[in-house]
Amino acid sequence: MIDASGVLVVVENERDEPTSLSYEVLGLARRLGDEMGVKVAALALGNGLSEIGAELLTHGADRVYLVDDPALDPYQADAWLPDVVEIARSIAPAAILIGHSTTGADLAPRLAFRLDTAVATACIEVRVDAGRLLLTRTCFGGKAHEVSSFVTAPIVATIQPKTQEAMSPDPDWAGEVV
Repeated sequence: MIDASGVLVVVENERDEPTSLSYEVLGLARRLGDEMGVKVAALALGNGLSEIGAELLTHGADRVYLVDDPALDPYQADAWLPDVVEIARSIAPAAILIGHSTTGADLAPRLAFRLDTAVATACIEVRVDAGRLLLTRTCFGGKAHEVSSFVTAPIVATIQPKTQEAMSPDPDWAGEVV
């Protein structure tokens, strides 16, 4: 069940700005957050992130966490994982969404293991039904879809590229950068 703890999006950066897939995942999180009445947080890790916080706020995050350190760029699981786990434990989100990229496909299972929860990778749809998140992904070589729901929390999921719509930037969107 999603509760007041909200949704956390782990953002990937490329050339000092969020990737298009990260914007798509943030758009999905915002739609889920609006439907459930919960907050959306974004977490960006890397080097030189000073401008990214405000950009993520305009794309729907209520709060943005920045972990800025040269050791975090480029992605290395051993460098990113402790910070992602610490933030996830401190804010206790009901769901953690990550883009299904090489980074997300590597990070999500490690994160789920550390948080003692389950993971669904390569999701093409996430929807709310009776207060539960239902995660849809393809199977049998794309010939069928499976729908999963978990009893553990947080739910960790990677989202396939080009399956979600990014929010249009709203410069009036208010939020906080931490």
